[in-house]
Order: sequence, then structure tokens, then C-alpha cells
Amino acid sequence: MALQVPAGDAADVPHDVWTGVMAQPSPTLPATSQPLGGPFPGLRIASREYGIGGKREELRIGPANGSFTVRVHCSGPLRRVLVWVDGGAPWKQFCGTAPGGDVVVAAREERVTGLSAGNRVVSAAVLPGEVDVEGEDVDGLFTRTEDLFDGWEEQLAGSAGFPLHWVIMVHELVDPVCRDDLRQVDPATGEVVRLRCEGRSAAPSRVP
Repeated sequence: MALQVPAGDAADVPHDVWTGVMAQPSPTLPATSQPLGGPFPGLRIASREYGIGGKREELRIGPANGSFTVRVHCSGPLRRVLVWVDGGAPWKQFCGTAPGGDVVVAAREERVTGLSAGNRVVSAAVLPGEVDVEGEDVDGLFTRTEDLFDGWEEQLAGSAGFPLHWVIMVHELVDPVCRDDLRQVDPATGEVVRLRCEGRSAAPSRVP
């Protein structure tokens, strides 16, 4: 940084030349008590690899103390995958490598309040057949999800299995921790905000 001073003898230079810069008040930042950003995967709870697709596989993870996320990784071309947590309807997603080279990972979040009673069961199935993207990008597939999964029950029931390396991974789902006086950039507005954690459990600030 360059500093411009008046021409003349050294005696003409004021001794407190930095005062005008250092004494300027810092801008007041908007405050928020909610850390920005969504939850993120934490410690791995369980995982299992498989070598055959076209079959529903189960992974028991025990009682879940908090929320968790399920991810399914598939090798090879893009395929359709179903994910269940306990009972109920499956969540429909895609996994594998798209023609453009993008790797797609199926992911499902399960929000849990407190300790669940009994074991939790995560199950998944990679359906037979590759996904024909018809020249569209991956985002466009989600507009055709219901059509692409039409008849999945019969396809899964009639599948004899096929060679495929795929993995189910379950991780803790961790919410951002409030750190007092931490500066964050709001991704929606680009505005810098300051976290204020009064009345909340706060982690020690790492910002001087």
C-alpha cells in the first residue's frame, strides 16, 4: 500500500500520519443468529459394497442419534436407483457417470429429532438398464423422473441381477455450528453478515 505525504522537510510530516486511517470506524455488518448453509455429511455411520445390481439390498445402521444422509455410488454409465429408509415409498434418483463425464451420486437426507427407537434400515436397488439421456444434461433428467421409473416394481421383481460395483454409504448429517462474530457471505445476496450466537450453544470464535 502506498502512502502519499506532503513535499518538504521531514519536520513538515505529522507524527500521527496513520491516525486518520487507523481511527476510521469499521462498517457495521448485518447480524444473524442462524449460520448460513445447509447441513453437511459428517462421520460415516455405515457403508457396504455390492457386486450385483438389480436386487434390493439392506443395510442396518442401528438406532440413529440424529439426522443422517444416505448416498449411493455406482460405477459405469448412468442408472436409476431407488433408496428406502425403513418402510414407505422409495426415493427415486440416479447414479453413475453421465455422457459428459459428470459423476452423479444418489443422495437422500433423513431428518431425525432425538434418538430413534430400534434399528434403522437403509435399503437401495439399482434398476436394470442404463439411462438414455437423449442428448440432455443431467438436470433435465429430473423433469422426466416419473416417466423413467415407470414400471420399476415389475422391473425389479423380474431382474435376475447383473454385474455392477456400487456402494451404499450412510453419514451423520451435521448442521452448521454458530461461531460468535464469524463473518459469512450470504450466497443469496452476496452480503457479508456477522454471526451473533446469544442464547444459543456457540462454538468458540476463531475470528480475532
